[in-house]
Parts: sequence; C-alpha cells; structure tokens
Amino acid sequence: MSGLRAHAAAAPSHSLGAMTDSGQGGRERDDRVAAFVAIAVMVGIMWILEIGDQIAGGDLDRYGIRPRDVDALPGILAAPFLHEGFGHLIGNTIPFVVLGAIIAFDGLVRLLLATAIIIVVGGLGTWLVAPTGTVHIGASGVVFGYAAYLIVRGIFSRSLLELGIGVLVLVLYS
Repeated sequence: MSGLRAHAAAAPSHSLGAMTDSGQGGRERDDRVAAFVAIAVMVGIMWILEIGDQIAGGDLDRYGIRPRDVDALPGILAAPFLHEGFGHLIGNTIPFVVLGAIIAFDGLVRLLLATAIIIVVGGLGTWLVAPTGTVHIGASGVVFGYAAYLIVRGIFSRSLLELGIGVLVLVLYS
C-alpha cells in the first residue's frame, strides 16, 4: 500500500488546482499568453499598415501577391497584412482574432507554425493559380486556413467544438 501512495504522490497532477505560476501550468499559461500577444501584434501590424496605406494613398497595396512575378515573391509574406480599406480590414480582423485565439490555446509555437504554413502555402497557391496582372491582399486566406486547421484538428482530436467552429466560419465567411 505504501508503494501505491509513493507512486500517486510522485505522479504529476493535471487538475486546475495544481496549476500554479511555478509549475507546468504556469509555463502553459505563459505560452498561451505569448500566443495571444502574437495575435494582437499581427492585428496591430495590419491596422498600422492600413492607416499608413490610407495616408500614402493606397501605395502599399501594390506589395501584395502578384501572380507568377518572381520579383514579387515577398508579397506572399506581406499580403495577409495589407488590406483594401478599413471595411476589408474589419471584415478580416474579427474572424482572424477569434480563430487565432482558439489556436493560441495550444501555445505560441503551434500558432506561429500554423500561421507561417498557412501564409506560405496559401500565398504560393495564389501566386501559382491567380490571374496574371492582378494583386491579391488581405488576411482572408489566413482566416480560411485557420478554419481548415480547426476542422482537421477537430477531426483528429475528436472535438466537436473545434470541428463545429471551423465549419461555422467556412459557412459564414464564404
């Protein structure tokens, strides 16, 4: 019986009461806070760039994705942060924050990795298939990527909530 007590005492507790600032729970909380800050920073960059774009008369929009223009490949990274006016920006900000926050619960590394993959894959896809002579900007691709991520994560983790949120966003945002 004493062996059982020793084993139980040594086993880590994952209850909410055991999560303190000094243990694993504290590190997880700090990681989540960092992920939420990353979402806020990305949204802040979008808004600062749009304010600057409005002041500059829309000149920043040309730095978006220009299909099959090799010189414009950096536009793949810039496009999600550029928007065509405040209406476009507001329309992207709300779902970006909501879906990004849900992903942020898994931590900073997961959020940044998912965001980077979505931006690069979605941007390259746009660069490859969109009509030549056009410029593509906005965070819609990231929003749809976040929704797809949540659907896939919901399937693999058997989470009806994540699956439902992803599907709901696809239906409402389409």
